[in-house]
Amino acid sequence: MSIYANDLNSCHNPPFCVNLGPARLHVRRGLDGRGEIMAIADTGIDWDNCFVWESARSPIFPNRGQPPPFNTLDKNRRAIIAYDYITDCSKCGMCPIRVVADRREMRGSGALLMASESRLDIFPQDKLLSAHPSRDYDSGGAAVEYEIKAITTGFPSEFVAQGAGAFDIPSKVSVAVLRRVDLPKYQATGDSKLCLNDCLEEGNVISTTKPVDLPASTGGYAIIIKNMGALGAQTDSPAHIQLNGYLQMLTARKPCGDEADDDMGHGTHVVGVAKGEADTPSALEDKKRAAATSNGVAPAAQLIFHDIMQNGDVACLAAGDEGGICNKVNRMTPPLDLQRDLFAKAHNAGARVHLNAWGCKVPAGEAAEYCNYYGTDAADMDAFMHANPESLVVTAVGDAGGHILKS
Repeated sequence: MSIYANDLNSCHNPPFCVNLGPARLHVRRGLDGRGEIMAIADTGIDWDNCFVWESARSPIFPNRGQPPPFNTLDKNRRAIIAYDYITDCSKCGMCPIRVVADRREMRGSGALLMASESRLDIFPQDKLLSAHPSRDYDSGGAAVEYEIKAITTGFPSEFVAQGAGAFDIPSKVSVAVLRRVDLPKYQATGDSKLCLNDCLEEGNVISTTKPVDLPASTGGYAIIIKNMGALGAQTDSPAHIQLNGYLQMLTARKPCGDEADDDMGHGTHVVGVAKGEADTPSALEDKKRAAATSNGVAPAAQLIFHDIMQNGDVACLAAGDEGGICNKVNRMTPPLDLQRDLFAKAHNAGARVHLNAWGCKVPAGEAAEYCNYYGTDAADMDAFMHANPESLVVTAVGDAGGHILKS
């Protein structure tokens, strides 16, 4: 590899980029990756970038490109032959987690709901806490689960004096989950289109069979439980009820990846350096020649890409974060089982080199040695290569530029 180092030209912003330049001896000698498949796991790819651009081959629209094959394999393509991402949050440990402080229990006399009245719960009580971990409701969204039963036994009806008897036929309730900012409008109009759940559902028992996913909401969420009166023939008859059950907020469900790169373009950069090969519509041939001077190390190789960071979620990008930073995806989310859900998938599709330019991040205030440990990710990589000696898993040695980690 040292012979190739002589061909590296300085870029405009070292050490964060590298320009291989036009004098790449290994490419001129035929070592351009042709016939090989490499795999890369990273933040995502701007797949319309010229270094991985794929023509749609449309005679009507010759300048049109085509998206990569998401979660499938197409070896007839020149660059990205597979763009995989895992949607099952359990594979990367990103499923909703209960927020302990955002739970409301409804038991006993404190849960009495008078006839035709409503109960309001706000999560969190202080709207400023909505933007901070572990909630991240403002930018990341949330999930909610609930189970609520309307009890009339032992509680007097509106037509009976307190303590003078019970109105023991079943009664019903409804539940409306709202963005906090939509609460005043809902209270004024009752517009069900503002609900994040099925707030038209009514019943003696209202519950979620699984957490309901909620979009991002600045300031958090509001939940209204309304006493809808008696069931059956006396549908319009009001009744006092006692609520029995709970409301529980959870963190957002976070897929392990998506179909886009992050704002920094990290994955696009890594792919470009490893195998980028400029291509453009014929009308832009001059730009193609100019860009080709920055082609990657193995430009003719085909690529299987694993997106292991969620960046392109619409609700996430639309969140009202002035800095444009999405807390829904503030770290890489590789699968918990790297052998099964990352390396083996690429290997079975023909890849024998797997590049991973990610790893431990040194927290602010900690020394670089913070990440010098042998963890489960490293063990998975070693175990996979031991079982598949024809494969090579490559990782980045830190992310600190010119700062060398001490052993």
